[in-house]
Formats: sequence, structure tokens, C-alpha cells
Amino acid sequence: MHVTELVPGRETPFGPANIQAVEVDHASGAPALALRIGYGGRMVAYSGDTAWTGALIDVASGADLFVCEGYQPEREVPFHLAFERLRANRERLGCERVVVTHMSAAMLEYAAKEPPPPGFAFAEDGLILAL
Repeated sequence: MHVTELVPGRETPFGPANIQAVEVDHASGAPALALRIGYGGRMVAYSGDTAWTGALIDVASGADLFVCEGYQPEREVPFHLAFERLRANRERLGCERVVVTHMSAAMLEYAAKEPPPPGFAFAEDGLILAL
């Protein structure tokens, strides 16, 4: 087994990919990290568990795909991101697409009733995305 430590603020080569870790806002006992993964000229960004933080703007900037938590439709839960906050900041993210994941039961109900706004998709089992 080979372990590669990801250090916030540092880019780390990982095989043919390049990973940049960015610290976000989630109580975990260790730094909670969002990731930017570059591979083959494409960029995928991932929020991890986090409350809204300006670091998400840097993480998503220029990404072909930003996979981001949307835990509740509107209600703010400590260390988690409400979908409406994410939607309100969509233009600031500067990414091509956002796929919302890590959804609570309330958010899953919302996603079943409401079509995703432009530039968003709601994750679901079996979802396949092309970059």
C-alpha cells in the first residue's frame, strides 16, 4: 500500500493526475479538504463536507465539473451546505457544471419534485457524466 498525504494549499502529483487540496469548513478532527483534480486537460472539483466558505469559489473556478454537497434545500446545518446558498453563489463559482450530492432526505424530496436549475444536476445512483 502507498499512502499519499494531501496538504492544504499544495499541489500533489498522483499518477497522471494532479491534485490540489483546499481546506474547507467541517469539524472532522483533521483538516477537511475540498479537491481539484486535473487529468488529461480536464478539471474536476469536489467540495467534500463543508459549510459555505469562500474557498469553494477557488475550488470550483475553471472546473469542468464541480461535485458539491447540497445537504438541505434551504435550512443551514452546521458544517454542511444548503442548496439555496450554493445556487445563490452559482455565478461566483466559475465552473461549467455543478452536480449536487450528499443530499439529506429533505433534499432528495426537493430534487424529486423540482427540476435542477440551469447549470446544475442532482446526483442519483447510476449517474454517468462525460467530461
